[in-house]
Formats: sequence, structure tokens, C-alpha cells
Amino acid sequence: RLSDRRYIELLDELPDTAAGLDLGSRERIRPSAITLDVVDLEGVDVVGDGHDLPFADGSFDYVWCNAVLEHVRDPRVVAAEIVRTLKPGGLAIVQVPFLEFVHNWPDDYFRFTQNGLRVLFEDLEEVACGVSAGPGQVLPDVAQYYLTGFADLERGGLAINALSVALGVFLLPFRALAGLIRRRPSYWRWARAYYYVGRKPARARPAVTRSLFLTPSARGGGFEEVMRVRTQEMTRAFTRAGADVLPLQIDRIDPGAARRFEAQLVTAPNLNYLLDTLGADGSLPAGLTGRPVHLWDDPLGALALWLGRRRELKLGWLGEPDETVDPVALFRSILGREGALNLTWDSGHADAVTSLEIAPAESIEWYPIATCEPFLVQGRQPEPEQTIDVSFCGNVYESALGESNLRNDPFFSALTEQICAAKIASPGTPAWTIFSDAIAALPEEERQSRGLTPHATPFWDYYVHVVWMAVTTSMRIHFLTRAGRQVDVFGVFADPGSAALVDRHESLVFRGALHQFKELPGAFAATKVNVCISNGLIAQGVPSKLIDCLAAGGFALVDPKDDLVRLFGPEIDRIFVRSADELAEKVEYFLQRPDERREIVYELRRTIERECTLDRLFQRVVARAAG
Repeated sequence: RLSDRRYIELLDELPDTAAGLDLGSRERIRPSAITLDVVDLEGVDVVGDGHDLPFADGSFDYVWCNAVLEHVRDPRVVAAEIVRTLKPGGLAIVQVPFLEFVHNWPDDYFRFTQNGLRVLFEDLEEVACGVSAGPGQVLPDVAQYYLTGFADLERGGLAINALSVALGVFLLPFRALAGLIRRRPSYWRWARAYYYVGRKPARARPAVTRSLFLTPSARGGGFEEVMRVRTQEMTRAFTRAGADVLPLQIDRIDPGAARRFEAQLVTAPNLNYLLDTLGADGSLPAGLTGRPVHLWDDPLGALALWLGRRRELKLGWLGEPDETVDPVALFRSILGREGALNLTWDSGHADAVTSLEIAPAESIEWYPIATCEPFLVQGRQPEPEQTIDVSFCGNVYESALGESNLRNDPFFSALTEQICAAKIASPGTPAWTIFSDAIAALPEEERQSRGLTPHATPFWDYYVHVVWMAVTTSMRIHFLTRAGRQVDVFGVFADPGSAALVDRHESLVFRGALHQFKELPGAFAATKVNVCISNGLIAQGVPSKLIDCLAAGGFALVDPKDDLVRLFGPEIDRIFVRSADELAEKVEYFLQRPDERREIVYELRRTIERECTLDRLFQRVVARAAG
């Protein structure tokens, strides 16, 4: 009874002509497979040793290795031989016992966990890994042996074997009912057997993909320090994907070095850093040749901030109109530049950009947002003691909003309250949509006189104030103060002045800022229920804090987003909260159900490990560049 047939399905999906090796077997897994064993018996095509396979490099499209590695003296060597004999793109399909009695003695040496298999085949790209036989097969086996006095069934005689058969029939319901507990969070810890499927990476292309990578300045702390660390990880992932990467600090660009590199691509950790290098007309600096690759966060917000910085405008303030520029035309000259590739983790951003005709739809590609390695590493560790009931990690902007010149304008103050109230009433509706609809409902004369059209700079100043700051703050304060429990708040790095204001809310306790990579992963894992109320700039996208939290092994509740359903499927609805009342209900529900929390995290992390990595992101970039 297989708990998870994915490894069988992957084998079945291979074409009939696939060249395969059935390692350590006399009963070939497919008619065309070559069987190899250490003894010359019927059904064995090749007599050989897995420690030194008698085949040339790259001989097979797949190697099937079922219940063999526990019987070899050096499984690392055998694993290396399997990888060596695979063709680029070939599959290693491996199954090993875990909680199984010693057999084929004396040649039974090892047992492996899932992570043990990952270590053995660390040179492969993981395709699937899971429980092939679950605890429903462990209990009957142990009971059978126990109740027969641990008799040697092979030599036990008729009476012992008859008793064994009778017990086996009696225990059949335990095997049949195993499917009912498959989704329990500790199911995998008591597995009878595990499987692993890995793909040998395709041969690295010659240096056809040369990319300039614009990196943050070496100066500055806070978020800049975080981005410098993230950039290092991104550069390594880009290189592993087959690119030759030349990093250039945005404040020390050497045009000569860039020109000599003859780059095919030019990119940055996100669109904001690339914008920091542009001239006033949106042109790239001299020497930065190559196809622009824009990694979006919120592209409209990034462009709006860039406009504000050019006018030395404070974040969230309304500046004097700049009538010398049409923002939409300027934005189009950047994002819609010929050959530009725009990558977004938010389909709502793509809809907004195309509706304004800033970039063509064919230049935009959606991808699931990528987490960073420290979160994935934390998620692979044993679960820490969970000492925090409910927490929130992120920013609010109460201080900055109070200082803004827009706060004292009765017109803008009333309009902002209207937009925030509409967002609170409908958490699933993008803030951009609510913002646009509220402005469209204004009298034409009012819109024109105040510059509230996309072709005027005040529109974009106000967008940052409302969507980035006011909506984010009002949504988060509204939900967090109604969670029904004390909420420990970490972060507030973007507006430190708000830290003191958080404590004004009776149920919120500010616990300080956490280092993004050294401390935040552990805080996510140590919290029973993380509350992830998205930043207002996210339209329908995959919130980075949610993905980081789940990657670290933390459980979270989140406001609904279409792209989360796209990534995880309808099961994600279990952690959606559509109102403050629902948040309070689900906080209480999940605080009482640690097993269900672990079950949900385990299932969602499998998708994150497969899809939400920097390696996957840059594989997309290189593939598009090569195509």
C-alpha cells in the first residue's frame, strides 16, 4: 500500500524509449530496463557492483533504485555512481526503508530519512520526496512479530506461519485505515519507507547569458544591509542557473568595465535599484548595454518613488506638480522599453500596468515570489519551542502619516479615510482598484485641478501616501487590534517613529526590530499563529512575509489573494481571513490545534521548497534570455 505514488507516476511519465537501469534487481521495473545485481541469477542482465557501475557517464535517462541503498557498504559512493551514469536531465528514482525490520542479514547496514536522501543526492535537483509507505504498515508488522514471539517466519514452521497469517488478516484494517491519517503532521516521522526523485541538471550552457547585476551601495544599514545580503544569494543563484554575472554597485558603476563585459542582460535585486541608476529621461547610464530584466515589487509604486526622489520629496508627501513630465509616458519609456522583460509575483500589478498601457502584456511574466535560504534552513530544523502565541512582523506608518502635509488637507484626509474604510470592508479587493475607483468617482473638475490623473505627478505622490502607507497601516491596526489576543509586534524598521505609537493600542506590544535573516526565521517558527496582513501595495500577489514564514516552518493567517490560490490551490483557503471577526475566530481555533497547524505548514512548505526559490527564479530569467 503506497502512501504517495508520485515516484511511480514520474517513472510512468517517461517515454517507452527511455534508457533505464534497474539497480540491484532481478525483476526489471520496465521491459526495456537493464537489470544489475551482484549475483548471476535469472533475470539479471549485468553482474556488477553499485559502487563501480560498469557503464559510461551519461548512459541512462533514469536509474531505478528500490530498497537497495540500505544493503550497500558505502551509499555515498553508490549515489555518486547513479548521478554519474545519468544523462543531463535524467532521473534518479530511489526508495529506501526507514522503520523496517533488519533483513537480508548480514548485508543490511543503513536507514535513511528524507533529509538523508537529499544529502546523498545533493548534486541533483529535487523533483519529489515523500513517504512511500506509512506508519499504517509499521504497526501491523511490529504487532505480528511481537505476538509470534519474534519468531523467524522463514524458518518458523507451519504453526508459526499459520498464526502469522491469522494475525495479518486481523490487522488488515490498520493497513487499510492508514490513508485516513496521511495528512497528520507527524505521519512522515513514522514512515515505513521514503522515496526521493532527483533530476540531473542539464549541462551548463556556454557563456551565452552574460548579465550585469546592479547591486546596492556598500554603505548604509537597515534595509540596505538586508538587500546586500540578499543580493549575494541572488548572484549565486543566477550563476548556478547558467549566467556569467558581473556585479556593479549602483553608486560606483564603471562604464568601461560594463562595456567590455558585453552583457546580454542588465538587472538588479528589484526594480527600485535599477531606477536609481537611470537618467532623468529614463535612460540607462553609458555602458549598461543588454536587455533590461525588471524584477518588480510594486512597479507603479517604485516608479512613483523615483519621481518623488527626483524632486527630493519626503515619503508620503504631496509635492509641487512637475508639469514638465508626463509620468505615464516616462514610465512607458522604462518598463515598455524594447526587449524589456518584466517579472512579477503579483498578477494584479500586471493588470494595472497593462491597463495604463505602460508595458505590453507579452513582456510580463508571473512567478511565485522567492524566499531566501535562511528561512528554508530554519524550516528544515526540528520545530523549536513555540513561546509566542500571536505575532505580527512588518511595518506600520502611523508616525510618518501624522507628519505628512496631506494629513492636514481636509479634502485628501477625507478621501484617504474613505479609501481605507473600503479596503477594510473588502480585504480581497486590491488597494489599487479601490484607489482608482475613488478617484474616478470625483468630479472631473476636481480631478484636474488637483492633478489626480495618471498623467500628473500629484496622482503618484498621493498613490504612495494612500496605498503604501495609509491602507497598509489602517488594515494592519484594524485587524491586529481585533485579533482577540495580545499580539507581539516585530519590525517597524521603515518608520521607527511608529514603534512608540504601537504600544498605544492596548492589545499590541512592540517587541523590537529583528534582523531579517539572523532572527526573523526563528521568530516565525517560535510563534504559534503569525498574522500576515499584507502590505497595501500587494494587489493579488504572493506576500513575501507569508512565504518566508511558511518556509521557516511558521504557521500564518493571511488576507485572501488570487495568486496564493494559483500557487497553492484551493487548500490555501484554510488560512485566509476576510474580516477581523474571522481572524479572531481562526486565531482561537488554531491556537488549540497544533497538529493541524503543523499539517498545513508541512503541505505548503512542499510547494515553497519546489517553486519559491531564487534558483527557480533565475532559471526562468536565463531560459527567457536564451529563448
